[in-house]
Amino acid sequence: PVRALVRKLSNQGALNKLGVEIVLGDMGDETSIAAAVKGADVVVHTAAGTSGTAKDSETATIQGTRNILEACRMSRVKKLIYISSCNVYEVAGYTENQIVTEEAQLERFPLRRGHYTAAKLHAEALVTEGMDRDSSPKVVLRPGTLYGPGAEVYTNMMGLSFARRVLVVFGKGASELPLVHVDNTVDAIVECISNSAADNQAFNIVDQHPVTKKMYMDRIVKPLYPEASVIYCPMSLLVTLTWLQEKLLTVLGKQPFLTGYRLASSQKRVRYSTSRIQNAIGWRSRIGFEQGAEQLLREHGREAETS
Repeated sequence: PVRALVRKLSNQGALNKLGVEIVLGDMGDETSIAAAVKGADVVVHTAAGTSGTAKDSETATIQGTRNILEACRMSRVKKLIYISSCNVYEVAGYTENQIVTEEAQLERFPLRRGHYTAAKLHAEALVTEGMDRDSSPKVVLRPGTLYGPGAEVYTNMMGLSFARRVLVVFGKGASELPLVHVDNTVDAIVECISNSAADNQAFNIVDQHPVTKKMYMDRIVKPLYPEASVIYCPMSLLVTLTWLQEKLLTVLGKQPFLTGYRLASSQKRVRYSTSRIQNAIGWRSRIGFEQGAEQLLREHGREAETS
């Protein structure tokens, strides 16, 4: 049986169809978290503040993780699976085409990336500290960019979207995306729950087969938004434009829309290694890109028919 902590105004339709037990609450509310965790054998902590504000990140991501850890200790939960992010790595400081293992340098300047990254890094640190202190095991999963049913189709890693009518792709389309299909991520979570070889470790979760931006655009984005204009912006031009607006807005006393550091963090060509989780518990991406693309297009087709 599965229990879910859900915000009062969230859409609960899919969970109700699956027969999931619902507990209404909020990550900042210790009482509701304690009620959700009570009697559970395993907790999968996927929640985070996604608005990008300092307050939301502090309450939902950092304090929420503290509340989860305390509730797990009080209820003697047997295992905690924490969903972190590949955003915790200091990609801007890496070399081009670097293979990123779990031992790679974590972000030393998180606020230069934004409040979301800073909070995720802080929350992950709280969990890893608990690995040494608490008796019950914990697992940290660092997924790449999720895609598939329910996930955002066009993310900031791809570029900019203007009302889905104009899509600006960062680069010429040759760089690889650290995609991971949602089903493959769930496979990793389920295996880590039952397999003690994963205990007290951190793992990258990225699909093994490389997918370039152009492949993603041609196979998924263009079929979904056939009327949209697609513009590929060379990185050299993008870097120059980013530098100019950053300097101009700084002089005017305003926050830049995009900084050179954040651009490098999201666009540098690196590849995430999944050797550790493959060797530890045998995880591999079960859903390939072609199958995942077909699944996503079918879902959007059904949504279009019912809307």
